[in-house]
Amino acid sequence: MDIRASRRVLLGSALVVAGLAFGCDHGDEPILYGDCRDPDRSCFEPFVCEVFFEAYSCHSPYDEMPVCHGTPAGQAVPFALVTGDDIPLHWTLPEGCIPVSHRPGFAGLLPGIEGALAAWNALACSDVCFASIEVREDDPDLVRRERRVHIKSALLPDGTVTRVTLYYEAWTGRIWSAVVEVDTRWTTPPMLAEFVTVIGQVLGLDRAVPGTDSVMAGSGADAPTALDEEAVCRLYGTPTYCEN
Repeated sequence: MDIRASRRVLLGSALVVAGLAFGCDHGDEPILYGDCRDPDRSCFEPFVCEVFFEAYSCHSPYDEMPVCHGTPAGQAVPFALVTGDDIPLHWTLPEGCIPVSHRPGFAGLLPGIEGALAAWNALACSDVCFASIEVREDDPDLVRRERRVHIKSALLPDGTVTRVTLYYEAWTGRIWSAVVEVDTRWTTPPMLAEFVTVIGQVLGLDRAVPGTDSVMAGSGADAPTALDEEAVCRLYGTPTYCEN
């Protein structure tokens, strides 16, 4: 069952959210549930291995239902929401900083990527953080709900510089993986501001109204603005918006 939805965002970026209720498609390759009782197929935290529709798979415990809905009134930068619902997309925090990886051959892009990660990591009011970047060939293991952001190149539609795909659990809004694709035809590296926006999308922020002083509205800033900080600190501060 493919319940993926696409939305155009700003700055030549596209955001794809791929929620999983029974299964989903990644490109043309179907994702199948492995048997998570196999030690080599064990679930990444916070997901657990339990029977789900007559098969063992990785998901949140049944008693962990979402406790957060929508974007707080008056907040200028909205949260990205589960497709067709009002549950904010978000990462869980007890597992520590979110791992980040990139495919080999990204030397020209690393300054922008590392600068963007550092800019979001610098928000002191939030407990969310990104780990140092590793070089890896493989995409995150979606079946095991591998908690990782992976950056790679791809041939994207004309006018699209970057594309972010978030993989999340449909009934809790918990993100387990994100894949950032950068168009292979770039002749000069995307600006730092572009990557700051991309990482904002990875964190679960959505497009802000044009003219808003926010990187999510295409402000061109090289770091999150006060309005961006307000949104991230509401989602990931103490207490977290979704109590995760």
